[in-house]
Amino acid sequence: MLELVRGILKDDKPLLTAPDAREWWRGVVDVAGKVNRMVDPPATRVAFGACPFYEHGVVWGAPRDHMGECRSCGAQVNRAYVADRLLDKLAQSEKKGTPKQLSRECAKAGIRLSAATIRAWIHQKRLTPDQHGHVTLSGIVPLLRRRAG
Repeated sequence: MLELVRGILKDDKPLLTAPDAREWWRGVVDVAGKVNRMVDPPATRVAFGACPFYEHGVVWGAPRDHMGECRSCGAQVNRAYVADRLLDKLAQSEKKGTPKQLSRECAKAGIRLSAATIRAWIHQKRLTPDQHGHVTLSGIVPLLRRRAG
């Protein structure tokens, strides 16, 4: 590859017309692309949640942005609106489970909530478990809303 670069700089016609010159050039372009991505990496994007305007759309944005964009329909959506819709959906859920199970359910929905936090809420009498030690997902939602501020 280095020979190709030297040939280009010296305007070496025979080297540039060699049968494998195109493959060498692809290698140069590939390396240049890798260097460019290392020097100027793409911005980190996170999923905010489901798009309210497109059934299977997902709203993405920068980690600290208030607005995100649906990759499917292009709609600009406020991050808080996506979160509120998700909490409304969880508030209607009939799911019950142990703190560990509900922590996993929240993680699937994109909400970080440890089982230890749920257990602490039970210990503080903010949540009431049934006789099997299970709590409802809908019972957690008001506590999540308060925690979010």
